[in-house]
Amino acid sequence: MSEKLLPQILVDQIRNKNVVLFLGSGFAYNSVHPQGRKAPLGQALSDDIARKFLGNDYVGNPLTYNSDLAISASSLFDVQRFIYDIFEPFAPNEKQVAFSNFSWKSIFTTNYDLLLEKAYDKNREAAQSLSVVYRNTREQDIFKNQNSVPYYKLHGTITYINDEQLPLILSTEQYITHLKNRERLFSKLRELAQDYIFLFIGYSNQDWNIRSILKEIESLKDGRPRSYMVGPKFSDVEIGYWNERKISPIPIGYEEFIDKLLLQIPEIERKLSTYIPNFDKPIYRKFAIDLSGYKPSESLVKLIDQEIEFVHSSMQSVNTTPEAFYKGYFENWDPIIKNLDINRTLKDRVLEDMIFNKHYQSETTQHLFCIKGYAGSGKSVLLKRIAWESSVTFEKFCIYLKPNANIRYEPFIELYNCIKERIYLFVDNAIEYENSILLLIDKLEKEKIPITIVSTAKINLLNESEIQSYIDQEYTLTYLSEKEIEELIKKLFIHKSLGYLTNKNIEEQKALLSERSGRVLLVALHEATSGKPFEEIIFNEFIGIPNQSAKSLYLTVAILHRLGTYARAGLISRVHNIGFEEFKSKFFKPLEYIVFDERNYTINDYIYKTRHPLIAQMVFETVLVDEQSRYDEYIRIFSYLDIDYNSDRVAFLAMTKAKQLIPLFNDPIRLRNLYDAAELCSPDDAKLLQQRAIMEMSIPGGIPAKVEAFLKRALELMPNDPMISHSLAEYTLKQAEKSSNKLERNTLVNSAINLCHKILKKSNSHHSHHTIIKAKMLLLKDAIESNTAPAVESLIKEIEKTLQIAKQSFPEQEFIIDIEARFKELIDNQPRALELLKQAYEINKASPYISLRFAKTLENKGELEEAIKVLDQTIALNPNDKDVSFRLALLLSLRPNPDYGEIIHYFRRSFISGDNRYEAQFWYARALFINNDIQKAEIEFERLSRTKVNIEFKRNPRGVVDSKESVRQYKGSITVLEANYAFVKREAFGDDIFVYRHTTKIDWTDLKVGSRISFSIMFNYRGPVAVDVYMN
Repeated sequence: MSEKLLPQILVDQIRNKNVVLFLGSGFAYNSVHPQGRKAPLGQALSDDIARKFLGNDYVGNPLTYNSDLAISASSLFDVQRFIYDIFEPFAPNEKQVAFSNFSWKSIFTTNYDLLLEKAYDKNREAAQSLSVVYRNTREQDIFKNQNSVPYYKLHGTITYINDEQLPLILSTEQYITHLKNRERLFSKLRELAQDYIFLFIGYSNQDWNIRSILKEIESLKDGRPRSYMVGPKFSDVEIGYWNERKISPIPIGYEEFIDKLLLQIPEIERKLSTYIPNFDKPIYRKFAIDLSGYKPSESLVKLIDQEIEFVHSSMQSVNTTPEAFYKGYFENWDPIIKNLDINRTLKDRVLEDMIFNKHYQSETTQHLFCIKGYAGSGKSVLLKRIAWESSVTFEKFCIYLKPNANIRYEPFIELYNCIKERIYLFVDNAIEYENSILLLIDKLEKEKIPITIVSTAKINLLNESEIQSYIDQEYTLTYLSEKEIEELIKKLFIHKSLGYLTNKNIEEQKALLSERSGRVLLVALHEATSGKPFEEIIFNEFIGIPNQSAKSLYLTVAILHRLGTYARAGLISRVHNIGFEEFKSKFFKPLEYIVFDERNYTINDYIYKTRHPLIAQMVFETVLVDEQSRYDEYIRIFSYLDIDYNSDRVAFLAMTKAKQLIPLFNDPIRLRNLYDAAELCSPDDAKLLQQRAIMEMSIPGGIPAKVEAFLKRALELMPNDPMISHSLAEYTLKQAEKSSNKLERNTLVNSAINLCHKILKKSNSHHSHHTIIKAKMLLLKDAIESNTAPAVESLIKEIEKTLQIAKQSFPEQEFIIDIEARFKELIDNQPRALELLKQAYEINKASPYISLRFAKTLENKGELEEAIKVLDQTIALNPNDKDVSFRLALLLSLRPNPDYGEIIHYFRRSFISGDNRYEAQFWYARALFINNDIQKAEIEFERLSRTKVNIEFKRNPRGVVDSKESVRQYKGSITVLEANYAFVKREAFGDDIFVYRHTTKIDWTDLKVGSRISFSIMFNYRGPVAVDVYMN
C-alpha cells in the first residue's frame, strides 16, 4: 500500500459527514460470488446480454445498443430478470463492507446490484442506517430514523424490476426517458453538488452514465467544492481532464482507499460521530435512575441532543440585541434570559391552570393547553416565558421542541421512565405538529404517562383543526393592556430602543402604542418606534438592501415563510445558484437581522427564515404588487421545488390552495397556467387535482367538465381520501341544485349521498352528515311538491335520523342549528308536509324519527303536552330507542314542576356508558345534580371533561337551574381564590361550585376567601359553574 495519505480536506469532510459517496460499476470489483464468478463490469454486462438474447455476433457492442435490441427481441421484464439473476448472488467483500463504517452525507449510484445493501446488513457496527431510494420518495420515508443515510439508485435496482413505469436504465430509449418517476433523485444530486464534496468510486472516463451526470454538475456555479475520483489508473491526460472539472483523481483502487481511510479516521473517532450520550448535560441531572452502566437508546440521545431544549436556569444562548428583538427577531432564549419581554397578564392564568389546578396534576393523565392569537401578537415569546417560569420558578421538568424537529413518541416513553415525573412539553405552532401531537397523546395515554403539552396556534387555523377537540384549556392572547404598554415603554427606554418615541412624553408614547383595530404587537412596535406605517417600514427595509441578489433571495425566503414553511438551503442553491457557504460569506451582512439560517437535523441541511411570517407576508404584499410579478415568482419557485421534502411539500400545497390563489390572480388564464406549472412539479397529484377543481368551481367562467374530471381523477389516485370524496359529493350536489330535470337531479343527489356514505364507513365526518341532510332535503322538497306521501315519510325519517346522529356526535358544530332550522322551515311552510307528517305518525307510531319530527313540530307550536304524549306513545312501542328517550327527557324538563326521577330515567336510557352521545350524557349529569345526587353527577362530569370535543363548546355554560318561571339564586362563601378562578361553597348543600373570573362582572380584587356572594348555576362539560355573580 502506498504511504501517501489521502487529501486531508477530503478526510476532514468525511469525518464531518459532509461527503457524498458516488459508486460506479467498478465498486463491484472483487465482490464475492458463490461460484467464484466475477461481477460483469461495463462491457462484460453488454456481452452477457448479447449472448443470452442476440447471439455472439453482437458481442462487443455498447450496453445501450444491445439492451435496445434485447428488449425488442424478448421483453423488458425478461431482460431485467436476466440482470437480476446475474447480480443477486454477489455479496460484498470485507473492503466493501468497510465503507459502511463511515457516515456519509448521501450515497448515489448508477449500479443495479445489492452490494451496498448487503454490506450495511452484514455490518452490525455500521455508522448509519441505509435507506434505499430508487424512485421519487417523500422525506419521511427516506429519513426513517435518526441515523438514516439515503442511498439514491439513479438507474434503478434489481429488487424492483416488474414496473414498466420504473425500469432499469439500460437502453437508449430508457436513458432518454430516465427521469420519469425519479426526476427528484437527480434534483437532489444537483442540490448536493452545489455545496458538498463528491467522492466518485468505480467510474472511468469511458462510462457514458457518469459523463452525462458530470455534465449536469459542471453546469453549476464555479463556487462548488472540489470533488475526488478514486481509480487504479489515471493517465496524465485524464488527470488534466478531471482537474479541469474540479475533480481531483486519487490513483488507487477502492480497496486501498478504504484501508487508508480506516487509518486516517480510526475507530475511536468514527464512534464519536455516532450518538453517544453526554451525561454532563444538565438534563441528565433530572434522571431518577442510576446513570452508571445506563445506555440510552439512540432515539433518546437524538431527542436530547437535536430535537429539544431542556429549559433550566443555566441555559446558554446566542446573543440577541434588544434592537433585533423589538423588531421581531426571536429565535433563541436570550431575550427571555435577559428579561427583554414584558410580563403578560395571561401568563399567570396559564401557569395557574397547568401547574396548580389539581385537575391537571394526576399521575397518569395527558393535557393539552393552547395559546391562540393572531400572527405577530406575541404567542411565541409568551410560550417561552411560560416554559422558563415553569422550570426555573416552579421546578417542573420542561422541554421545548426545536423548530422543524419531529415529535416521536418512543423517546418520550423512555424519557419518562428515566425522570419519573410529569413532562412539560412546549411546542410553538400546534397546527404544524397536529398529527404528531395527537399521536403522542394517544400513545402516552395507553402507557399512562403524564405529560402536559403547551402550544400556540393562529386563531383562524385553530378553528378548523382536529386538535381543538383535544385541548383542555384554550387562551386568547389579546392586545396589550395599559399596564403592559407602560411596562413596554420602560423596557424600550432601558434598552435604548425607543426610536421615534424618544422625544415624546409618556402620554404620547402610550397613544402611539395603544390598540388600534386589526393591529398586533409586532406591527405596533415597528410603527411606534419608527414613526411610519408598517408597510412602509418593511418596504423601505427591502429597498435598502444594497445587493440585488440578496433582495431576490430574501423575496424567495419570504414567499415560503409567509406560507408557514422554511426555505431549504438546497432549494435556495437551485433557485439562486447560491450555496450555503456563499450565503454566509457574501449575503450575511446585507441580510443581517433580515434572513436567518439554522440547522435542520432531520434532513441534515440548513434552512432560511425571515424574522416572522407576518413580516414575510408584508414583503410579499409590498414588493409583488402586480399579478405578473407574483406570477413570475410562483412559476420560478414551482420549477425548483422538490416535494419529497416536507417543507417543499407544505409550500407546494399552500401555493396551490385555490382559496389563497384566487385573491392573488384575477386572470383565469394565469391561474390555469400556474396549475399547469404545479403539475410539472408534481404530476398526478391528487391534492393538486382537487385544488384545480375547487378553482374551477370558484372562479367566474369555471368549466364544470374540468371540475368533474379533476375530482374523479383525484379520487382514482386517492380513493380513500375523505376530503376529495367530499369535494366531489358537494360538486355533484351543486349540479343537482342547478338541474331542472327531475330524473337527472335525483341521479345526481343519490350519487352525492352514496359518496358521503362511503366516507362515513371509514370516518365519522360532520361534513358528510351535512351534505347528506342537504341532499335529502332537496329530495324532500320535490316529494312534497309532487304530493308523494311514502317518499315524504321516508325522507323525513332519514333526515331526522341523520340529524340526531349529528347532534349527538358533533354537538358543537354550528351547521346543525342552521340545517335544522331549514328543515323546520321546509315543513312548517308547506301545509301539505305537516298533514303528511301527521298521517305518517298515525300510521306508524313506533317510528322514532317520524315521532321526533312530529313532536318537534308540536313543540314549536307551543303544544308541549301533546308533544310529550307523542313521544310517550312511541317509547311504549319502541322502549329502547335512545333518541326518543333523550327528547322525551328534555320535554319533561320543560314542565313547570318537572319530575326529575322520571327525567333521569329517560336520560339514562338515551346513551350507553362510553359511547359518543355526549349531549345525552351532559343533560343526564345536569339532571343528577339538580336532583341532589351530587356524587353521581361528579362522576359523569369527570367523564365528560375528557371527551374530545371543541374546547369552546366544552366549557361554554348552559342549562341554567331555574325554579318554575324564574332563575334560581344561591348563596355561598368563597373557599378558594386564585387570580383567574375561585370556588364557592353553596349554602345548604355544602358542595363547591366553580367560578370563572372572565365570566363575572364583579371587581375580582374585591373578593377574598370568606366573601359571601349570590349566584345562579349553569353547567358545562366539567360540571356546575357559578354565573351572574354579585356580592352580598
